[in-house]
Amino acid sequence: MPLHILYALLPESSSDASWQRELASLPISFLHEAKRFVRPEDRMAHLLGRILLAKALEQMGFSRALLASLQRNSHNRPFVPAPVDFSISHSGSLVVCAITAEGRVGIDIEAIKPIDFTDFSKVFLSLEWDIITADPSPLEMFFRFWTKRESVLKATGSGLSGTLEYVERSFNRARSGDTLWHIQDIPSWQGYACSVATDYLCGSVKLIHLEI
Repeated sequence: MPLHILYALLPESSSDASWQRELASLPISFLHEAKRFVRPEDRMAHLLGRILLAKALEQMGFSRALLASLQRNSHNRPFVPAPVDFSISHSGSLVVCAITAEGRVGIDIEAIKPIDFTDFSKVFLSLEWDIITADPSPLEMFFRFWTKRESVLKATGSGLSGTLEYVERSFNRARSGDTLWHIQDIPSWQGYACSVATDYLCGSVKLIHLEI
């Protein structure tokens, strides 16, 4: 079965009827959890991630009722009691959810926007940083490498404190701890960088656009 990546745009208004219907299908605890976000767009992105997860579980043949059993491991990484792994990311107006029954997965998406990325030089390996700064579009290359790194670290649950070592010049395979991760760029959205990492060699990726 291919790796599934579901994605959707944030609704234009929280009062949209279709958005309210989707919210009504979520466990009430998710709505309370979202209140911790100060900005309305962050609350909507968090809840849209949960909606995508519900639909992703259904795509994999499971009941969305599993959402009520959502738990977190020692790294605060969410999981459900089913033989699947998932990862959710959002940036700008896009939210993505990757799900697989083959192993572990991490996904990261970032809107490419002007920032002083030199503040992050110590996050990267010297080889990564040399490629970023030498590229004709260093900002875009920065975000490409950032999502590669984050996709792996989100899969492990270790965050930026985790270590990453590439094992080939293509930067499509990396080792973190004892695990070899396979990384794919997902160049499907203009103005965004996105990468997905799996601890198995992923044969195909199925992108599913949902209208919310």
